[in-house]
Amino acid sequence: MGNHFSADALGLDIYMTNSSTDVFCDVIALAGSSMTRTVWQQHLVLHFCDLERFRAGISGFDLAELPWTQDHQAEQDFFLVLLDRANRRTGWEKLHYTPSIDYNLGAFIQMLTRFRPTPTISSDFGNWTSAPKPYLLDRCLRHKVFRGEFGCRLCDTWTQPSDAPFVWEVTSTYTVDGTRNTEIIDRRIWQIPEGLIPRIFAIAGNPERRAVGISIEPQHLEAVSAIIQTPLDPQARHWLGKAMD
Repeated sequence: MGNHFSADALGLDIYMTNSSTDVFCDVIALAGSSMTRTVWQQHLVLHFCDLERFRAGISGFDLAELPWTQDHQAEQDFFLVLLDRANRRTGWEKLHYTPSIDYNLGAFIQMLTRFRPTPTISSDFGNWTSAPKPYLLDRCLRHKVFRGEFGCRLCDTWTQPSDAPFVWEVTSTYTVDGTRNTEIIDRRIWQIPEGLIPRIFAIAGNPERRAVGISIEPQHLEAVSAIIQTPLDPQARHWLGKAMD
């Protein structure tokens, strides 16, 4: 399976496998997270930070679907600069692998250069004139990319090489009413020294063999807080999980 990125008005289409799409998004996240200045630019980079994380094979889009505004020329110019920075390997020293992405980047740049955007009346991508939630724009301390909705994509143990070094983090999320299925409104992340992990497991339990982490249940919050010397708010949900270093 894979994804199609297109400009139907020009009869152009670029196909990427799921793994190639992951690489494409990784290098765009690295290139763009430090250069956004407007709300629209933030949304564009965030889109690639989150793309393909939990929708493998259905992440492609047509350029006309993007929420272009009256400033579409400036938006297209930014997108081209973003792709050029990715093509010039901006931030690649932070990757856990060596990408082979030159063809896809070059083809996308050519397609976007020929495309003529117009203001989008409505888009499934949402309203890119409203500011993203602040926690989405938090940048990973190790990889310097936006954490986005699902956390730093270069930390993701599902999409990064299995032999990459890892660290442990506690992620604390706040929802509207504290339940599991409501919208996240804030998120905090702490890196945990490796030496403390056995002590936490002794209290909170070991993750299953194939799991990448465990939930820290309310009855264990006080004890785990004492170990990591950071208070864990009982109003939040807390997860101890692996992340790529």
